[in-house]
Amino acid sequence: MKALLPLIALGISWTADAITPNIDYDNFYTTDVNNSDVPSGEQSQDIGSFCFEDNVNIRPNNDGTFDISFDEFNIETSPDYRQVHASCGVVIPIKVPEGKKVRFSQLGLEGETEVSLNGQSFLIVRPGYENSERRLTVNRYFHQPKVQDIVETTNIGEGYSECGDSEGNIQILMQADIIIAAHRANAETKETYMAIDGGAFRYFLDYQDCGGEPGHGDNPWMEGAYQFSYVAADGNIQYGSMSFDKFGGRYETFSGGKGTLQDVRYSNANKKVVGRWRFDNGQEGWFRFRTSDRSAQVFQGEWGVGRTVGSNRRGTWNGKR
Repeated sequence: MKALLPLIALGISWTADAITPNIDYDNFYTTDVNNSDVPSGEQSQDIGSFCFEDNVNIRPNNDGTFDISFDEFNIETSPDYRQVHASCGVVIPIKVPEGKKVRFSQLGLEGETEVSLNGQSFLIVRPGYENSERRLTVNRYFHQPKVQDIVETTNIGEGYSECGDSEGNIQILMQADIIIAAHRANAETKETYMAIDGGAFRYFLDYQDCGGEPGHGDNPWMEGAYQFSYVAADGNIQYGSMSFDKFGGRYETFSGGKGTLQDVRYSNANKKVVGRWRFDNGQEGWFRFRTSDRSAQVFQGEWGVGRTVGSNRRGTWNGKR
């Protein structure tokens, strides 16, 4: 792997508070990428995702940015496939410091491509907050008589998070779907190549003081109890009540089970909550709730077992006030 290109020196200017992003590595996860935006046709190959644990390297910097690089993220056409594409979809939780608010402002990308005489390559980017309307950007590259360095910047324009609290409960969930594609003309023998593994994604965060705002602000999840239902592992529906507080929360099923909500994290302007559930009998797992209204009167969600949110899913978990 070649050294990371110096993004700032290559024209991506950045000023920020000297804050090193606090990445929640335990809840970093990958997502499937919608490849419908990729031009394709005959002799087309989808290599799949390069976002797997042993291939992704995350490096926070002390200027409000962090980098994601790859041991391998490259594609090349072949005699059998003249259209090839691959992808990476990641969701990265960032804890908001106490007394600060933060937003995802820019995404910088680096790589390289070598394009056949009549071919082309594509870098397709869809960044933003998880579950938000993320704008699609398509960068296209044509033949040059040399390897081309790729240096692109996408402005995000997302809003600020809630203010961070002393318990570290406030997060933003930043999602970026990246697709690289390489095409050559039908009769060409020269292949088209594209790679990100010699470069990186750089995430730019904008931190601001909250001006004395309380950590949770007007967190709607803490404004009253919910009646919930979830589909248990045996397929039966369980009913109960639950409530959130600054320490996490508690729940109780109508059949007598009691438990706590732990490691609770709010994100996306309080429209998403993730954390862990634990029954008093020792059973435990994860949950993920989302709401579409600012008052969080109704939520939809899911639950599972294990340490990683999203893995070993067991059923739905919905509620309302």
